[in-house]
Amino acid sequence: MKRFRNVCVCVLLGVMLFIQPILVHATEENAPTTESEESSEDAAKAAEEAAKKAEEEAKKAEEEAKKAEENERKKAEADEKIRKAEEQRSQAEQENSNLNQQIQDATDKLNNKKSESDQAKNRLNEINSEADKITGDITSLNRNLAGVASEITSAEASITKTEEDIKSLEEEMEEAKKEEEKVYAVLKRRIAFSYENDSKMTIFVALLSSQSITDFFTKVEYASSILSYEQKLIEDCQAKQAEIQKKAEEIEAKQEQLTAYKEALADKKDEMNVLVKSANQSLDAKKDEASSAEADVAAYEAELASLRQTYESLQGQQAQAQANLAQAIAAQEEAERERLALEQGVEPAQVEIPRENTAGAVSASEYEMLFLAATIQAEADNQGYAGQLAVGSVIMNRVLSDKFPGSIVGVITAPGQFASYSSGMVDRIMERGPNESCKQAAQAVISGQRSGDWLFFMTQYYADSFGITGYTVIGDHVFFYKWGAN
Repeated sequence: MKRFRNVCVCVLLGVMLFIQPILVHATEENAPTTESEESSEDAAKAAEEAAKKAEEEAKKAEEEAKKAEENERKKAEADEKIRKAEEQRSQAEQENSNLNQQIQDATDKLNNKKSESDQAKNRLNEINSEADKITGDITSLNRNLAGVASEITSAEASITKTEEDIKSLEEEMEEAKKEEEKVYAVLKRRIAFSYENDSKMTIFVALLSSQSITDFFTKVEYASSILSYEQKLIEDCQAKQAEIQKKAEEIEAKQEQLTAYKEALADKKDEMNVLVKSANQSLDAKKDEASSAEADVAAYEAELASLRQTYESLQGQQAQAQANLAQAIAAQEEAERERLALEQGVEPAQVEIPRENTAGAVSASEYEMLFLAATIQAEADNQGYAGQLAVGSVIMNRVLSDKFPGSIVGVITAPGQFASYSSGMVDRIMERGPNESCKQAAQAVISGQRSGDWLFFMTQYYADSFGITGYTVIGDHVFFYKWGAN
């Protein structure tokens, strides 16, 4: 601009220097004719007009220089905005990359701690199962012990009854002995009487005193009956003594058996008491072990809660990083709009940058199709086919956009773009194979089907938090093309 100003000043000075000698010469000669005066006046006017014109041209040149300088400044500012937008995008991608590693580390820690927690829970379940078995054994032992105690009580009652029976038999035997002694005393007196009166004389006396032969035989038979009765009486006493003695021996044998049985039961009771005591000690030890295992589980759960909180925080940061990337792309687009506006000489609002055409089919291998399906399943397994197709559309739109990597695997594995990949969920689904619905959605978007031209999706909570508007809600996700209003 200064250069143009200097040029204009030089031109103006040159004109003034050119017309000044003419004016001086005219004045000095003092021409006598009117035509000369008129000619001088015309020359002066012409010089004045030339000076004005030169001044106007100088001003115009100055204005153009200012305008050119302003355009250069605006272009520089636009270039700076583009540079900053590119730098912002690069920074956002770097943040995503860092977050990707942090999320991977947090996922690994979370999975490892969950595995340790599951092992602790399994151990606690095993201990509780063992404790339950011991408790069952104790219950069974106590039940058997109660049975043994009942048997001992029954045996003691039997022993008591047997002792009572023995005592009763002893009393019966004592009575039998007394009866025997009475019989023996009577017989003893009769025998003594017989010897004293001579049995032969007795029969002879009976013969002489008989009124008839019939009377004689009657008396003899009577005497014989008395002797038979006495003999039977003696035999009955002996038999009764023998029977009482036999019963006494049987009862004594039964008493010995019962006593032996009672002693055996007592030994068994002692043995079972030892088993119950040992089982209770084992149960106490298992309870202590269970308490320790419960403390371990509680500690693992506390660590898991902390790790989950960290993981959720990182997911929030990743959503922020996604938003930053979307914002950086929008800023880059706005800077390009301003530069185009300068080039076209119009206002930026008059420049419309059309959205990228990301429609159409792409060629993909079987592995890429399955990798895409696994990512769709990880992100939208519970969102129905519409939600799965929408996630697949975002991925394929990025594949065909010049703002993202140009391959399915490149888009999905780009740092910090898909939390499901960062967390290892996609790889786990790949190991067992994605489901049919997600494979169908993957094949559809590869073949060219799209739900929209969106480049981003997230939960509505984060979209609202970041001030994004005009998004499309499908299931639990919102889908949008750029940062801000869509």
